[in-house]
Amino acid sequence: MKRLAVLYLMVCALGLWAEERKAPVHIRELCDQGVGHYTSGTLDSAVLYFLQAEFRALQHPEPIQKALSLEMIGQYYQQLDFRAQSLGVYERALKIREGLGDPAKVAGLLDTIAGIHFEFQDCEQASAYWQRAKPLLEQRRELEQLMDIQEKIDLCYYRQQQSGPQDSLSILAHSRALKQQEIDHLFEKVLLQVGLEEEKKEQTYALELQHEKALLRSTLLILALAGCLLAALFFFFQMKRKANQALARLNQEISTQKELLEKQKNKLEELDQIKSHFFTNIAHEFRTPLTIIEGAVHELRYAKAPSEKALEVIARNNNNLLLLVNQILDLRKLEVGKMKLDLVQGDLISYLNYLMESYKALAGSQKKKLHFLAEESSIVMDYDPEKLMQIVSNLVSNAVKYTPVGKDIYLIVRRELQEKKQLFFTVKDSGVGIPEDKLSYIFDRFYQLDDWIYRREESTGIGLALTRELAKLMGGAIEVQSEPGQGASFTLQLPITNQAPIQADSGPLHMPLARVQDSQADEEMPANRETEALPYLLLIEDNPDVVRHTTALLKEHYRIAIARDGEEGLEMALESVPDLIISDLKMPRKNGYEVCHTLKADNRTSHIPIILVSAQADQEARNDGFRSGADAYLIKPFNREELFIRLEQLIELRRRLRERYQNLAPLASSDDPVFQKEDAFIAELQATIEEHLDDENFGIPEICKAIGMSRSQLHLKIKALTNRSTSHYIRGFRLMRAREMFNTTNCNVTEVAFEVGFRDVTYFSRSFSAEFGLSPRDYLKTLN
Repeated sequence: MKRLAVLYLMVCALGLWAEERKAPVHIRELCDQGVGHYTSGTLDSAVLYFLQAEFRALQHPEPIQKALSLEMIGQYYQQLDFRAQSLGVYERALKIREGLGDPAKVAGLLDTIAGIHFEFQDCEQASAYWQRAKPLLEQRRELEQLMDIQEKIDLCYYRQQQSGPQDSLSILAHSRALKQQEIDHLFEKVLLQVGLEEEKKEQTYALELQHEKALLRSTLLILALAGCLLAALFFFFQMKRKANQALARLNQEISTQKELLEKQKNKLEELDQIKSHFFTNIAHEFRTPLTIIEGAVHELRYAKAPSEKALEVIARNNNNLLLLVNQILDLRKLEVGKMKLDLVQGDLISYLNYLMESYKALAGSQKKKLHFLAEESSIVMDYDPEKLMQIVSNLVSNAVKYTPVGKDIYLIVRRELQEKKQLFFTVKDSGVGIPEDKLSYIFDRFYQLDDWIYRREESTGIGLALTRELAKLMGGAIEVQSEPGQGASFTLQLPITNQAPIQADSGPLHMPLARVQDSQADEEMPANRETEALPYLLLIEDNPDVVRHTTALLKEHYRIAIARDGEEGLEMALESVPDLIISDLKMPRKNGYEVCHTLKADNRTSHIPIILVSAQADQEARNDGFRSGADAYLIKPFNREELFIRLEQLIELRRRLRERYQNLAPLASSDDPVFQKEDAFIAELQATIEEHLDDENFGIPEICKAIGMSRSQLHLKIKALTNRSTSHYIRGFRLMRAREMFNTTNCNVTEVAFEVGFRDVTYFSRSFSAEFGLSPRDYLKTLN
């Protein structure tokens, strides 16, 4: 125990010494240096390095690494024949290995320690360690090692039983004992040196401690003064912080009030937008039928005999207005809770079959198929016939309107599968569907999909909002599912009850089908010899009654083509290049603004005058129309005189364009936006001809390719701007350049003809005479 205590003190001292000397921290390097000093004969230094390595090993935080390090140091000690030191580190490593529960490593260390004792003739200790190793090897079934251990134990027993002197062994043991004493003496010497050094360090430390105490007293005094100053500063900053906090609270309150006012302002602006949207939509829904009725009345007023068709138009649009008013009133009653149910008990399937007959006929007239599918032949339950008819009418009307020709519409009625307490009524169309981001708004009042969905009919934007409120009134709900291109599916859920009086047969109810209109206007007015000379007008309008009214007004003065929506209108305008365009503002697929912007930005159609027609009478809508390129903006309802005045103004605009471009003279710059766009086109056309002026083979096909227009588009464009055909314009431009050359050069007739692309001088002379009234030779005489 005394030796272990001494060793521990030595190790601690050497650890501090190593820190001061910054000795190598790697244990193997320390051991290698110790071996080097031992080999060179400096045993003191060797001992110091080995002790430092042992200290480093004991300081390692990982038990496994600590054990490995101690085993390595023990091997170094064993190689140098430091018996006591090697046994000490091996014993420490053995305790760590036993704590880790590693039987193989424990058995190996026991064998190593026993071998050291055996070398120094301590057979009793060697046998004891080997006996400790046997159970571990038996547990691991290491038979070969177990036999080796047993042989070593037997050898110890044999040596212990031998009698008589063993001179050589005794001498060897005595020699090793003397060497061990020398090594122990050396370790004690080193320890003494380290102790002296530690004593010196303690004295130095005591002096330094006294100095530090004096310094500490001075520091404490300074800190006390600084503390007073800091306390004063702390009090000052605390007061300042409280003042800042109070100011921050005040600013926060002001900011909160400002945010509240901003929210209220935004809310008011939102309400104002909702109100504006409401009046804009309702104005559009009223103005369109009023325009149609006014046109029909005008037709009847000047007709020689009553027109059944005009009377039908008036009646239908009158019903549309009445239906719209009734829907608004019903929606208002639902909101204030003044609408009540009038429930009866009856067979719902029979009632729905009755309703479907009218819609099947309507769908068939539009070449669409309506299928009614019911899982049961009869479902007796409570329902309000009027309210249910309104719901079914809105859903089925929309399905018929939005389903393309030749497609199917399905109406499916089924009960809840388990308790059968709920009825599900599904209406599924085959239309273009509804985008996912618009599904949450589909039941909002006045919400319409005009800018996206393909629709042929007018819509109030009230029907689905009313349908949802009626479903709630009947204790049910309605939901929609849709994907673009897959159609839309509306499902009405109603509770099944049987508490109302049984329904008596009261006759059929009035079916509100006024808003589901058939196509009544021809796609294009038939042409004959009399109409071929008339201006060509493209009418872009999705309401059949408006088409009929406008066509009736203009058919004697224009050849009329009809497009049912904005996209179709663009295609027809680019293909046929009409003389005039009248376009509605609110249309499916592309609205009037988009139509104007697209056509005015395209060289092929930029010259075409466009009239926008809309129920939106506010100045902002008018400004948007003119910004998009519209030449005129008419408010519904418009009358015959107003429409013709606008058309005359646009014809005057066409006349001004022709005056500017038909004489082929160089163009003067203009600030008029109408002229600027067409000036650019004429300049491009003339530059293209000028570039190939002397090429007689450069004609219409080459110009079409250079400018990017078809032959018919180029012809219609040049005809509209100059009242010349394309070939006439090219020839006229060549002749105009020939006249300029006569004016500015001394070239003869043949030379000028070749320069401007005429290889036949006779044809050149004849064309020049037709264009300017003088032959080239006579014209040259006038110059002299």
